[in-house]
Amino acid sequence: GTLKGNGHTIYNLRVDRDECQYRGLIGRLDGGSISNLTVRGVKIYGGCSGTFAGYMCGGQITNCHVTLENDSELKSGNYIGGIAGHSYYGAKSYIINCSVKSAVQDDKYRINGKSYVGGIAGGHEYLTIESCQVACNIIGEQYVGGIVGQIYAYNSGNTKNCLYQGNISGSNYVGGIC
Repeated sequence: GTLKGNGHTIYNLRVDRDECQYRGLIGRLDGGSISNLTVRGVKIYGGCSGTFAGYMCGGQITNCHVTLENDSELKSGNYIGGIAGHSYYGAKSYIINCSVKSAVQDDKYRINGKSYVGGIAGGHEYLTIESCQVACNIIGEQYVGGIVGQIYAYNSGNTKNCLYQGNISGSNYVGGIC
């Protein structure tokens, strides 16, 4: 399916459901697309979480933006990303011209997970991330990056023309981009 935001904004998205395997505006994006949509204020708890998609397989997210405000937080678990939690090798996926920004550089507006935590995506295989920007704090234990937490290098995918600004903390495998 296709979700065309037409420049609209969703305010204060909340997803806190333990029974869900994937968490986000769309839990699992399989071959579909999301475009031209903004989310202001988001609070998502649990693993495999992203504002727009918890999991991607052959989908595309384009011109989508997140503003962390009103106690925003993507928190706990593995595969936590500002746009998408995780993409898998089933089919090529794309995240293009997206952003995740904090309304103010304050530690309470952040992305906070355990492993595979990134400003755009937690982890990816067969995913292209292009022309994306992140400006918020990111906290994790391992595989923590400003754009993506972990890239599976044995599969095709690209991360290019991206920018990260903020503070990153973790104990193992921490990088400004990946």
